[in-house]
Amino acid sequence: MGVLRKLLIPGVTAAVVYFGLTAASYTDTVVMKNKEYIKGVVVEEYKDRIVLSTVDGEKQIMRKDIANIMFDLEEQNLTNIGDRYQDRKLYKKAYYYYQRALEINPYYKRAKDGLNYVQTYLVNGGRADKLRYIQSLNEQLKGREGALVYDMQEKDRHLRDGLGITLKNVGRSYVITSVSKNSPAEKAGIKKGDVLSVIWGRPVKYMEPIEVMNRLLDPTVMDSKLVIERSYMLRLEDRPESYTSLVGIKLDFSEMEGLEVKKVSTQSAAEKAGIKEGDIILEVQGKSTRYMPLKDVENIIYSRRGKDLALKTSREVVIWKKFIDYSKS
Repeated sequence: MGVLRKLLIPGVTAAVVYFGLTAASYTDTVVMKNKEYIKGVVVEEYKDRIVLSTVDGEKQIMRKDIANIMFDLEEQNLTNIGDRYQDRKLYKKAYYYYQRALEINPYYKRAKDGLNYVQTYLVNGGRADKLRYIQSLNEQLKGREGALVYDMQEKDRHLRDGLGITLKNVGRSYVITSVSKNSPAEKAGIKKGDVLSVIWGRPVKYMEPIEVMNRLLDPTVMDSKLVIERSYMLRLEDRPESYTSLVGIKLDFSEMEGLEVKKVSTQSAAEKAGIKEGDIILEVQGKSTRYMPLKDVENIIYSRRGKDLALKTSREVVIWKKFIDYSKS
């Protein structure tokens, strides 16, 4: 049986990841509509697909072909039910299942994000209804021709004015193309070139642009809890020292997050680049850390002495929006 490591991949489903995966290591079961059962570990979840780690490697499975997913962890099952109710705007039912999940595991991040999101909806629902009513009156005046294009242009403007960012859909990624000076986004530490990966615990990859905009601009929620990904290039000195001294960070695998930066040394290459304690290292020199033992990470870093080291990280940020009433414009 392989060595077991349990972790929550940032912004996506909690999973149990195995090195040397064997049949005895399986925990999750995907039930297909054709009655086939596929066993493995769900390591990523998106709106239209999942990524399943199996003994034969990772497989992408489209949700349209899935009848059910049975997770090993009960809090995962409950949170996924909550997500489905949230998508259907049945917030009271979603609240119930998120709360049930947190009773089992108070530290389960996806359930906490979901609960916080629907709590705000339930508290501020009246205000949101009024804003949507005003918006619907304005929409009636626009007519149908070019409505979607007009709507996206309006949302771009609201995003720039309210959060201080602009977005571009590149492939299936959402790249932040500008950050306004002194905006809520700049104050939250977001930079041009960052990639938006998660909004309130829900991965945005494979979401349509209009859905991403709606989640960012939701008038009911005055803050946006996001996960952004950022790439760094660090120049390492050619010194026979440990990776900790070369880069200026101490790393360890967090049970709930992955490969986490536990400490950043002052005046180090990492600190000068902007890496912070709590950042999650997703890639080292272009290689994913998902299944990588810490010793291998250390060896890659050590091999880059006197050269550039490429790191890709994720970081959770909270943006407090400006409230702008566009009904008066």
